Amino acid sequence: MANYSSLTIGINRYEHTQPLSFAQADAQAIWQYMVGEAKVPPSQSLLLTDASAWIEDRSTTPTQENILKWLTPEKSSQIKPWLWFFFSGYGVSWQGQDYLLPIDGDPADIPGTGILIETVFEQLRQQQADNILVLLDINRSPGILAEEAVGGDTLELAKKYGIAVVLSSQLTETSHEATGLGHGMFAAALLEALRYYQRDVTLEKLEQYLRDRVPELCEHHWRPKQEPLFAIPTTLDRTSPILPSETLDWEMAAVSAAVIENHNGNGNGKAAAAQITTSAPIVRPSQPLVPPNPPEKPENGNSDPKTPESGTNEPEPTAASTNDRPPALQKWLAVGGGLFILLMLLAWLLNNLPSGEVSDPVVLEDGASPSEQPPLAVTESPSAPETTTSTPSPTTQTTPVSPTADQDGQEILVRARSYIRNYQASELKRAILAARQVPANSRYYPEAQRTITTWSLMIVDIARGRANNGDFKGAIAAASLIDPTEDRIHTLANQRIEQWKRQVLQQEKNQSTIQAAKQLIRFTQASSYSKGIVTLRQVPVGQPGYAEARKLINIWSRQIYLIANSRAARGNLAQAIETAKLVPQDTPSYQAAQDAIARWQ
Repeated sequence: MANYSSLTIGINRYEHTQPLSFAQADAQAIWQYMVGEAKVPPSQSLLLTDASAWIEDRSTTPTQENILKWLTPEKSSQIKPWLWFFFSGYGVSWQGQDYLLPIDGDPADIPGTGILIETVFEQLRQQQADNILVLLDINRSPGILAEEAVGGDTLELAKKYGIAVVLSSQLTETSHEATGLGHGMFAAALLEALRYYQRDVTLEKLEQYLRDRVPELCEHHWRPKQEPLFAIPTTLDRTSPILPSETLDWEMAAVSAAVIENHNGNGNGKAAAAQITTSAPIVRPSQPLVPPNPPEKPENGNSDPKTPESGTNEPEPTAASTNDRPPALQKWLAVGGGLFILLMLLAWLLNNLPSGEVSDPVVLEDGASPSEQPPLAVTESPSAPETTTSTPSPTTQTTPVSPTADQDGQEILVRARSYIRNYQASELKRAILAARQVPANSRYYPEAQRTITTWSLMIVDIARGRANNGDFKGAIAAASLIDPTEDRIHTLANQRIEQWKRQVLQQEKNQSTIQAAKQLIRFTQASSYSKGIVTLRQVPVGQPGYAEARKLINIWSRQIYLIANSRAARGNLAQAIETAKLVPQDTPSYQAAQDAIARWQ
């Protein structure tokens, strides 16, 4: 584990147990808050989800192996005041020990495939951090057999290791998700608290806010009670700010810029995929990130070979620098000579090729419109693979050099990523079609296949999000974009499409029931509201339209109560009592109606 200030994990698509709906969205939102609002540099904030992008050559899929590798501490001289660890997914207790279930965790072999909470705490404790906050939004799958409720062992370990721990629910309760929130109850309340207090958030404020808000959200969204559980060591200051400190020295800023600025395919291009996956805000500093006297480029830095301006803005070496570092002079001479030759060749190319065949070489910019020609010097043909016009060979006169498979593959991936602007299903589909053009003999081919799979899964997630919001037709349209060549994902999409088609029929039927109920209403007749409520109860729990029907039942019950009050105010107490008795027992107005009946009687 590099010197991270926050590590966020969220898992939806478990391999051996039923999926969750919003665990991945919870983790992405927490990560986005850390980077976009708490200003923690992306290089210090790690995200592991089903669809998170690789970091260099390392996978971020939250398997058991990957999570343990990312948790492994690395030596660092930088000590952090706070380290945050957030997990949203399944947890289980087995033989008195608590486990987190990774994406490949098998309920039939918890000790072999799960991750001991004690192992997590041991690794976190070895990090260079003065204080650690662990937030566990643990779900309990009915398909997982366990000896006891998860959490008890975690609380004991929190005392042992001196780590502040917040569990999303009491040991006997269950964590809940809500379609209307797009998050779990705990994560939604946590995000509210962070945005409310911002950098002034403390353990004391966080605990009070979550204790009040989580049960309130559960009640509002018709979920069973859920109350967070806190284990705060007495040695920790409960009144001091607890967000990871904002670190933006020049070295860290350069690394952050590499992630946020989303350059065109340097290294293995994983930074670009990270931006797409998490939908994080693009932060562009108003001032250059490189100081007046920047340090030398790191040995593993990958400069962009297609940027002709590379190296032109660096300062001329002074006499002192040439005396102290003789190799630097050779470097500047080589760079200057190479730049001069390159500029001459470009000038010759512009003067000799037909107009429109070659454009000025530019670097791919984030602000380009998706409908514009991708900012690469290319000549496209509908029936031929895309080719790139690079620096001409002296022996070819006016004929561009054919690019290698590696160059072609890299540029195709850059172009494919440029199509994604607003993370819409149609944009992802267009990017997938482009990425399929990467040649099979290119070293970028495996990366292209992984990226295609990631984008395909994102389309499925978009479809699920639409379905969760009741837009089943939109969900079907999105899922239909999955290419049949993606066998497993296409099969999953088809299964969901069949399910959503049935829900479309249910939705239409239930909407007819709701409309019929509305037509019964006469604004001054309490009995019409009562008949409307009876009709609304025909909408089954959990089916499309149930939330709307439930909302109308509460509104109309309130209206019955108000009509009863109006009749009582006119002295018609007997009629008021009979009217108030029409208020259903399972509505918020019921208790007020019963109190009024007692007074009127």
